[in-house]
Amino acid sequence: MRAGLLVTAVALLLGAGVLAAAEWWEEEESPVVQRQVTADTESIINWESGYIQVTGMGTADMATAVNAVQALAMAEDAARVRAYAQLAEIILGFRITSDITVRDGIVEGSEQRMRLDGFIKGARVVAPPEYEWAPDGSPLVRVTVGVRMGKSHPGLEAPAPVMPAAGQPPKTLSQAVVPAVIEIEKQTVFEPYQPPALPPQPTREVKNYTGLIVNAKGLGGSPSMSPKLLTPDGKEVWGTLMVSPEYAIEYGIAGWARNLDTALQVPRSGADPLIIPAVAVRGITDESAFKTNFVISEEDAAFVRQMNERTHFLEKCNVVFIN
Repeated sequence: MRAGLLVTAVALLLGAGVLAAAEWWEEEESPVVQRQVTADTESIINWESGYIQVTGMGTADMATAVNAVQALAMAEDAARVRAYAQLAEIILGFRITSDITVRDGIVEGSEQRMRLDGFIKGARVVAPPEYEWAPDGSPLVRVTVGVRMGKSHPGLEAPAPVMPAAGQPPKTLSQAVVPAVIEIEKQTVFEPYQPPALPPQPTREVKNYTGLIVNAKGLGGSPSMSPKLLTPDGKEVWGTLMVSPEYAIEYGIAGWARNLDTALQVPRSGADPLIIPAVAVRGITDESAFKTNFVISEEDAAFVRQMNERTHFLEKCNVVFIN
């Protein structure tokens, strides 16, 4: 950190199992743990544990401060503004599809954008500020604030979510964003997958699976707010428009993990999930830099759809991607 700069740690608690704010730098970077560094901020996006942290930098001009108390207040306000600005940039940059971000999908001045802006500004302080002074006499302060992505998915047998009343401000990021995600996805056309009338005899056990884990480790896929499962010929096996909107808004559309051990611990996987491998990842086009669509074999696609008829884990967003 540069001398004379105020350090404000901004922690977005986006789900269960969030690490303490002081531990984020210890995490290993991976496709589901992403770091960003600019001249004024350091941030981490953790899709696995479901949180974002931003370290914003600012300071107070001692020449304009009446006294030390006012200088501290000025520094704290300046740092919080910078942190919230970076928080907004990160959220607006979240991928909805390979080529569409939240920024692209929410129109300026719309009710949805106002709800999202209000949600970001409503991030609450989750720890007392920490104060210190730089060698040049300027104040240094550390402030931690937080918001949630969505409620932790309790698993297949969870009661159906209860949607917030009309006009109630969103309490989670998924409540603020997912309705817009669904509208955007209606404009993206994929041919729906129809399982064969007489699929081959499955090699996996036929039973009541509690969720689906898709292992795409090492394929170069990108976490997004609207991942899809496709067959090799591009037919859509599962995606945003195939889930219950209530579950998607309450819990988010899917979970993310860096390895199988972690994926098995995610509550939305349940006690006995079906585990299948992805064979490739794709974007909307071959030129797309971000690959948010996960390809599975025709045989696995048929089996997934067959097993879903028994417990409906796909509709309830009981899906976790290992990425």
